[in-house]
Amino acid sequence: MLKAKSHRPRSTDFSEILELDSLSVRRMSAAAVIALTASLISDFAGAESNVYLEAGVPATNREWTGPDYARTSEVLASGNVVLPTYDNEAGKAVLDRLTSTENFALAKEHTIAVEARINDSVMMLTATNALLKQYLALAQKGERVNRELTELLVFVLRNAAVVLTVFDEYAATIPDFDNQPTRVEGRWKIRAGAVTMFSGAEVSLSEAHFYTEEDFSRMLQGMADTFPTFNKAFTPEFREEIRIKLNEDKGRFKKAEDIANVERMLRELDSN
Repeated sequence: MLKAKSHRPRSTDFSEILELDSLSVRRMSAAAVIALTASLISDFAGAESNVYLEAGVPATNREWTGPDYARTSEVLASGNVVLPTYDNEAGKAVLDRLTSTENFALAKEHTIAVEARINDSVMMLTATNALLKQYLALAQKGERVNRELTELLVFVLRNAAVVLTVFDEYAATIPDFDNQPTRVEGRWKIRAGAVTMFSGAEVSLSEAHFYTEEDFSRMLQGMADTFPTFNKAFTPEFREEIRIKLNEDKGRFKKAEDIANVERMLRELDSN
């Protein structure tokens, strides 16, 4: 029986722990507002009718932002439509859009206020975590949603890395940041949430009864790609813990690319 504890990074409500000034989207630049409005208009332009679009999921033929993720999570949690899976065309389209790194475009757009970019990235991460829980519930019922969980887990890692990066950018704009307890606590909580997510991903590497070799390869690639960002958020104690675990994990894999990704992470730890 699959246990949620083995796969799910602990849910973290980042929207509540960020102590930032003026996180309102009202501070978003005019260019961002225009871009978001245009994307909403495009939702129904040329989109083929399908159960997800009809239920309220945004169109998948464009980049998504935080509100799109929040809307998708809300629609899928309603129970009015089944969770998308890769075994049908409409479901695959939703999952491909959900897990596309193209959706980080707004977070990387430096002409947009950094507070707005944090707000959007956190909204995206919170919604994706909620979706991950829904798939875990299916897995506990015996559904074979290993691929869906894998892709969502990898996306959550990449999304969390974006949040960490944009928050550091924000912190650099605040004079004397490290001497402001509220902001320092906010950063600590974000980093603690990131550690929990990465730890959850590492635990999943031992679930050979549920995940396939290809799933593990996807996880390891995502972990290795984001490891330099996560490593900056790790405490010295967790670095030692994850070093031990990664060395143990290395012996489980036979594919050269998987071993190489574990070694990438170990080298990153050594370089810190």
